Amino acid sequence: MFEDVVSSINSFGSFSQQHISLLLDCLKTQIVLKDDCLVREGQVCQAFYFVSQGSFRHYTIQENGMEATLNLFISNEWLF
Repeated sequence: MFEDVVSSINSFGSFSQQHISLLLDCLKTQIVLKDDCLVREGQVCQAFYFVSQGSFRHYTIQENGMEATLNLFISNEWLF
């Protein structure tokens, strides 16, 4: 179920199966629909996220009311 997460983690270094299992035991799946927000301005992020499918846009609203994209996260990338 979390094969892409394990592959991504292993790209950071060499981890034992025991360490990978400990991490996998803490993971849960969260489905986020288009136009949903993970974290709103003023909130403190309390989790790490892994994009398994789709993309996320990190943006701010400028003083003139226009949106400015700060980051774009695509499949197999981490958000934190």
